[in-house]
Amino acid sequence: EMSVDGRYIAGVVDSQVVVWDVGSGEKVSSLKLEDERAQFQFSTNSDRLVISSGDRTELLDVDTGKSVRLDVPANHLIALSFPPDGRIIVTTSRILDSERPFLGEEPNFTRGEITVWDAATGRALRQIELDDPVYSSALSPDGTRLATTGYDGSVTVWGIK
Repeated sequence: EMSVDGRYIAGVVDSQVVVWDVGSGEKVSSLKLEDERAQFQFSTNSDRLVISSGDRTELLDVDTGKSVRLDVPANHLIALSFPPDGRIIVTTSRILDSERPFLGEEPNFTRGEITVWDAATGRALRQIELDDPVYSSALSPDGTRLATTGYDGSVTVWGIK
C-alpha cells in the first residue's frame, strides 16, 4: 500500500507491517501482526495507517509508531473513511446474523452500523445502528457528510460532527 501523497509505502515482512519512507528508503515504523493476511489503508493525509488482520483492526501513527486498537466486533465487515482533519475515523459495517451467519456459502448480513472513532484513543465516539446492512459508503471531500447505500438501493446522507 502506498500513501496518497506517495511519501510512504507499507508491506508485510516477517509477521510485521512495516512502513518505509519512499524518499530515504528508511523504515519509519512497524506493527506485529497476528494474521499475515492483513489489509492496509493510509489516511488521506498519510499520517496514519489502518491495519485489518483477522478480527483485529489497529490504527498506527506512522510518525510515532504508536498504535491504538479499534474495538470492532468480529461479526462486522467494515469499510473505513478518513475525514481530512485526522482526529476521527468513520467505519461503516455490515453485520453478520449471529444465529445464521451464512446462507449456503454466502454471508448473511442482516444489519448495519456507522461508528465514529477517536483516532488518538481508538474509542468509539458515536454509533448508529441500522436495520439494514451498509452496502457502500463515501465521505465528502470536506469530511462533513457520509453517504451510505443499502441493499435496497436507498441512499442516506449523514452529518459527521
